[in-house]
Amino acid sequence: RSAPAAALVHAAETNGSLERVYLEAHAHAPKTCDKCRAPQACDVDVLLEQSARALVLSVGWPSSNVSSDDVLALLAFVGRSGARDCGRAGAIWPDRVFAAAGNNARPLDLLAVVVFQNAHYTAFVRSPDGADAWTHHDRQARIHVGAWTDVVRRCATATSPMLPYLLVYDELVAADPTAIFDSLRI
Repeated sequence: RSAPAAALVHAAETNGSLERVYLEAHAHAPKTCDKCRAPQACDVDVLLEQSARALVLSVGWPSSNVSSDDVLALLAFVGRSGARDCGRAGAIWPDRVFAAAGNNARPLDLLAVVVFQNAHYTAFVRSPDGADAWTHHDRQARIHVGAWTDVVRRCATATSPMLPYLLVYDELVAADPTAIFDSLRI
């Protein structure tokens, strides 16, 4: 799924839902029916017995000339998602992204963020044990960044902001899932 960055920033400012932004963006995206080839999407009920292990959500930016404030708001919003619904900051409910309520009762945790800066992609990856410890991966270099707040700060305060492009979610076992993003406030 893909959503425009502006919609995510707006949801961050209005206390919206990350899942709802992706669901609505998909509903308004131009598409055709894979089954009957109609020039619009046909209603399809999808029952997920088991979702994929990982979920990747795309963020669409209008250009690479973006305000640091928008990057900060978007990443803070991503970090806060899930906290009020399941008590796990940074989590997302896949069934709510796909309008398949009740099909998948487990939330997924934010595992990685692929960012774009100066025609180059890099990634921030969370510790696989779920701890709030992130590393920055750039080609063969791997640098310890620290907590999620450090990732947000690094992306937003770079000379040219690092634009979140892909959000990767997976199941993690967090040491203290409720405290991971507690210090992030805008």
